[in-house]
Formats: sequence, structure tokens, C-alpha cells
Amino acid sequence: METTWGYLLLAASIKKNKRLHGEAFNFGPNTKNYKVLFVVQLIKKYWKTITWQVVKKNRKNFHESNLLKLNCNKAKIHLKWKCILSFKETISMTIDWYKSYYSNSNKISETSIRQIKEYEKLLMKRSIK
Repeated sequence: METTWGYLLLAASIKKNKRLHGEAFNFGPNTKNYKVLFVVQLIKKYWKTITWQVVKKNRKNFHESNLLKLNCNKAKIHLKWKCILSFKETISMTIDWYKSYYSNSNKISETSIRQIKEYEKLLMKRSIK
């Protein structure tokens, strides 16, 4: 939801300011850094039946950065964009969508529309200034 709102805001801003055309913008959460295990445990809170397994891999053959993070300052400064959802709300809505999809993918559009309406209400309530 947050990213979609960011792209809509960007599209409206480009219409007003042609200098933004072709510029790259990042839209992401304003959160602290979380360990993957914490996120998975939080997901479990919203999706009781999900399971996972920690697999230890040979580190010699695998490399991943310890921290992956978007810099969204450009969107904040030039578009006045900001997140309105907390980290837990973002996880909750994401899990709600996936649970709906996996239980009945034919009705996923209903879940999507419901979530968009919920987000619109929060956007108005929490102010998009």
C-alpha cells in the first residue's frame, strides 16, 4: 500500500513538475532494522498455521549483505511522501492478503479492494501532509 501511494503521488508530482520525469525514487518503511527471524516470528503471530525451518548453509558458498535498506529521503523531500503504516500494520496487511490468496485466490480482488479502502481511511485519518 505504501509503495502504491508513493507511485501515485510521484505521478501527480511529475504532472506538475516535469523536472521529476525520469528521476528514481524509493518508497519504503520508516523502521528500524529487523532480523529475519523476528519478522518470521511476527508473521507467525498473524498466520498461526505457517511453519518455517532455519537451515544452516555453508557460508563459503553464499554471500548476502548484512543490511539491505532503501534510502527514501528523496521521496520525503521532493514529494512530501511518508509512511502511514507501522511495521506491524504492514506485516498484518501483507499476511492478511497472502492468507486470503492461498485460501481462495479467486476472491483475492475482494481482499485487495478492502485493503485499499482501509488504507485510504488511514491515509485521511493520519494525514498525508
